[in-house]
Amino acid sequence: MNEARSVAAMGDYYAQRADYYERVYFRPERQHDLRVMEAWLASRFAGRRVLEIACGTGWWTPHGARRASDWLATDLNPETIELACRKPLPSCVRFEIVDAFTLAGSASAASTAPSPAAGGATCRSSGSHVGSTRCTHASTRVPGW
Repeated sequence: MNEARSVAAMGDYYAQRADYYERVYFRPERQHDLRVMEAWLASRFAGRRVLEIACGTGWWTPHGARRASDWLATDLNPETIELACRKPLPSCVRFEIVDAFTLAGSASAASTAPSPAAGGATCRSSGSHVGSTRCTHASTRVPGW
């Protein structure tokens, strides 16, 4: 299988399972550990510009971005981005649909950080707002990052 087909197959896999991956975080046996990690995460990114690659359903995005200065969360799948955009998010968060394997880096990013869940997300309607989050059209590269 060539690389493009592998990436497409992986994208399809996660798109079909977006709802399942979101439900994983509601299991009772995980609640204590999740609260500890959510509290710790905000301190790691306080005042920083963050490029989150493969944010998935965005479970970790609001927790990590709570004290960040700017947060760009990316994912390959519109399905996972749609779930992420429904969450209450800090105003510094933006989403874009981006392929993690072709994302070009940029010296303009003050700091970057991988997604804690290695998951990604973007809303489809340009100019619309979901909560306090700006949702943008899909793209394959993130200009300026």
